[in-house]
Amino acid sequence: MHSGGAVLLLLLAVSFFAIAYTDWSTPTQLTAAVAILVLALWFIVSWHRNTDQKLQNLESLLLSLKEEDYSAQLQEAADNEPLNRTVKAANSLSTVLRKERTGAVEYSNLLQKVIEQINAGVLAFDQDGAISLISDRCCDTLQLTREELLSKSANELGLEALLNIETMDVWSPEGDHKKIYQVRRSSFRERGKVRTLVTLTDVSQPLRKQELLAWQKIIKVLRHEMSNSLAPIQSYVQTLQANLKNLSLSEADSRLFNDGFEVIGKRSQALSRLTSSYRSLTDLPSPSRAVVNVPLLLNEMAALFTNRAINIQVTDPIKWSLDKDQIQQVLVNLMKNADEAMASQQDPILIECDLIGPDDSSTTSLRIALKDNGPGISSTENLFVPFYTTKSDGEGIGLALSRLILERHGGTLQLENRSRGGTIATLTIPPA
Repeated sequence: MHSGGAVLLLLLAVSFFAIAYTDWSTPTQLTAAVAILVLALWFIVSWHRNTDQKLQNLESLLLSLKEEDYSAQLQEAADNEPLNRTVKAANSLSTVLRKERTGAVEYSNLLQKVIEQINAGVLAFDQDGAISLISDRCCDTLQLTREELLSKSANELGLEALLNIETMDVWSPEGDHKKIYQVRRSSFRERGKVRTLVTLTDVSQPLRKQELLAWQKIIKVLRHEMSNSLAPIQSYVQTLQANLKNLSLSEADSRLFNDGFEVIGKRSQALSRLTSSYRSLTDLPSPSRAVVNVPLLLNEMAALFTNRAINIQVTDPIKWSLDKDQIQQVLVNLMKNADEAMASQQDPILIECDLIGPDDSSTTSLRIALKDNGPGISSTENLFVPFYTTKSDGEGIGLALSRLILERHGGTLQLENRSRGGTIATLTIPPA
């Protein structure tokens, strides 16, 4: 039995004895009995208050644990009475829960860091389709902040397709078909509730590389077959033209044959030039980068277009490591497209050049943007497809080659319609 209870029982027994055997006519015994009764009552009240205070503290601790506040601890008494043992047990429970909470927070932080390091966007939906978790990479993919995404439903954000699409299928954000993501979907439980985990892996570059390899194989086959056919045709035309002089033909017939051979010869030469131009897509060498004065390079390119005003805006003198010959080819292609897109010779081509990205030079990229006031792009789907062209005399090779050159530099080439009409072509080149 605990000490407080034993003392209480002893005082009650003494009080009962005093009441039963005290001679109430004797002042001394009466005074002693009253003193014993007062002491017993004081001890009872004090013990009750102490016990009540401990119970209130214990209740506060349990309520704190219910609210997931595991920092509170109760003062423990040295004795081993049941209430103190209960306080010790509650303190132990609080300590265990605090350690579990700390471990869970550390594990959650580790998981968040792992999520940010993987080359994929990660987001989780609850049972109502609202986003409960999202990685920074996924925020960049959707071009929205974390605050704009969390607790929003998939329907509100236009992401309902992610909850219905077959896993390992591909998906593109609305309005941005340049980016292609492979979707993986799975389920997990959090606090007994089912969640849907979705990962988005950017497969745009791998798909473009595969597409380019496929086109290169096709072009090699076509170039080989056309070269094999054109060589004997040109040889036969030259032979026939030489033998034609030995035939007795009227002037009209002779002119007819000569005109026909001339047409065949010219078309053969044109096809030969065409196959040679496609060689650039299949045999493009790796960039040979060297530091170049970019504003000077832009002015050199602008000087080639004597009938078109070209305004160049450069914020600072910029020198950048790039393959000058290859980038010149890109700039000529883009400036030629801009020049041909504008009907009026009075409209200038605007070229902006600056550095974008953080101040850290290891992550800053060179950006060159060419803007025109033409009719814009009617369809962006086939812009970079070899052989595709909207020009009557086009070969469909310029943009495909330009993007390939930029990607060999580790950069990008984007073409978009301007809000007030016209097109903007933006090329970016990261540091070597």
